Amino acid sequence: MIKCAFETTLRNSGRVLVRPVVPEDRHLLEIGFAHVSEASRYFRFLAPKSRLSDRDLDFFTTSHGDDHVAIGALDIDAEPPQPVGIARYIRLSDRRDAAEIAVTVVDDYQGLGLGCILIGALACHAASDGIMHFVALVHEDNRKMRHLFDELDAQVESDLGGEVEMRIPLHCDPAAYPDTKTGDAFRDVYRLAARDFGKYPG
Repeated sequence: MIKCAFETTLRNSGRVLVRPVVPEDRHLLEIGFAHVSEASRYFRFLAPKSRLSDRDLDFFTTSHGDDHVAIGALDIDAEPPQPVGIARYIRLSDRRDAAEIAVTVVDDYQGLGLGCILIGALACHAASDGIMHFVALVHEDNRKMRHLFDELDAQVESDLGGEVEMRIPLHCDPAAYPDTKTGDAFRDVYRLAARDFGKYPG
């Protein structure tokens, strides 16, 4: 499980807490999913998805050590705090230095930098555990996510006809990320994760 959590501020000045996902978060996933549009669900699952099954909830909230890591974001200005995003990686069984990544952000919080924050937090943890790159399957029309990955020097591994497999290099040293807005955001996340290490349970 990811070893730390931190608070940060989005582009709209709203505050979020980024922390590990735990089994007790099942209800938060259901709340968050209800605020994700049909289009955003399709981009995330690459297929229509009307609800999260019990099996989905078990899978999304259960950690398997450093091979399956998930983090979520809570809007801590809301009362009670509201779930607004989740991201995870699963280490590939045949490529131990790689992991498949997926991220979902509630529609009202898209465009505020949250997806980048979540992926940056995962990258910080993954790189420290020997994972050298993320693999992401992205719908060809998901231009925002493709742009984010492009700013991290991602390479297109294959075009599957409507879906693109991208390879995103990871670094233990945040200075190694490109001199782009996304690279700068990753450097901020690495700094926050190091600053708040041990401050929150996780």
